[in-house]
Amino acid sequence: MSVLTIYVIFVLATALAGLAAGWWLRSRSVEPQEAPIDQGEVRRAQDLLGCLRKLASSVAVELGEHNTRVEEINVELKSDALPEPAKILNVVTKLVDVNKIVQGRLNQAEDQLF
Repeated sequence: MSVLTIYVIFVLATALAGLAAGWWLRSRSVEPQEAPIDQGEVRRAQDLLGCLRKLASSVAVELGEHNTRVEEINVELKSDALPEPAKILNVVTKLVDVNKIVQGRLNQAEDQLF
């Protein structure tokens, strides 16, 4: 026998063995049972989702207010062609302050999530 003939016989035997094993395993398999749904866990998940929605809405409002404050500061900065150094320092201080406020709110939101 040639090597090719032996190889073909080996491949066919392996394929038949695989089919037989698959047929045998399939005939013995049991349909999986669905786990019962725990209504308490469903309610807890819904409550958590509600809290997350409320938190996301609150953060969105905070960011909207922050955006408004930054726009007001930007208008103030553009109002003078050559603003005085004291005015520039005042505007930069306002920007830092509003950024601290929003950063604090984001930190609170992160704490509530974790």
